[in-house]
Amino acid sequence: MLFIRKEQMTVFQEKAEQDFIASVVKQLRFSHEAALKDLDEDKIYKRVEYGIGRARKYGMTWKNNLTAFVNLMFEIAPDFDVFPVFQKYLTDETIPPNDRMGLLLKETSEDDWLNALNAPAQMKWPDDIA
Repeated sequence: MLFIRKEQMTVFQEKAEQDFIASVVKQLRFSHEAALKDLDEDKIYKRVEYGIGRARKYGMTWKNNLTAFVNLMFEIAPDFDVFPVFQKYLTDETIPPNDRMGLLLKETSEDDWLNALNAPAQMKWPDDIA
């Protein structure tokens, strides 16, 4: 029988996380190239890692939801999620966490997104990853 020690599992999990971050970066490069201009490689990876962590605070675990959340951070604003129209879906305890992004994307309007994109007081990326 094969036994995996806790230390080995930690290494596997860290590798899986790094691979996932790399896949999100690759997807951003393919679909949102303009949002990455003027950013060096290290900064892109740090921002993606930060975004994934921010999405997980809403209970999301599915990779497609985490990826969509990060895409919105790059395209709309790093703090798009604090806008009330989006916040109501992301924090609604009656909606399973992994259903929230889909519902948010389905139920919000183009005007909602334009308002967030053009908001005067958008948050900047944290200083350590700016």
